[in-house]
Amino acid sequence: MQHDAWLPDDAELPGDAGQPAGGIPGTGDPRVDGALAGLGELAGRPVAEHPAVFEQVHQRLREVLGELDGRPPGAAAGRGG
Repeated sequence: MQHDAWLPDDAELPGDAGQPAGGIPGTGDPRVDGALAGLGELAGRPVAEHPAVFEQVHQRLREVLGELDGRPPGAAAGRGG
């Protein structure tokens, strides 16, 4: 029985060539890819340490979004009015 029969023919599975290490597909933005690469640390850590890894990745993604928005990292978005 084929377990991936529901996948499109061109779907990339973890471990496929062209997919970055850790099984996380690239986004096209190296800053985001770098932040998401931190998720690759999860496999080697105890589950109790996973929240800290998620926090680090989340913080980096917020910094990247702040850079894209033109605000300094950590600056709150104000409502115009």
